[in-house]
Amino acid sequence: MTGSPAEAAGVSTNDIITAAGGAAAESTKQVADIAKQHYSQGHQLSLTVLRPEQRGRLRSSTGSKTP
Repeated sequence: MTGSPAEAAGVSTNDIITAAGGAAAESTKQVADIAKQHYSQGHQLSLTVLRPEQRGRLRSSTGSKTP
């Protein structure tokens, strides 16, 4: 999503987020729920990302929804 915290962290279109903040996530809704429940706006959230060519970790800042 253009302008989102995930985009700013380097999450790409084909990436699959498998965990957020160390907790397993099976959907983007779960990632959003983890961020909302456990992190205040502006705090860093660690994302585990599966890419077709590699697996790695990214850091994203939590933020408010973009209109």
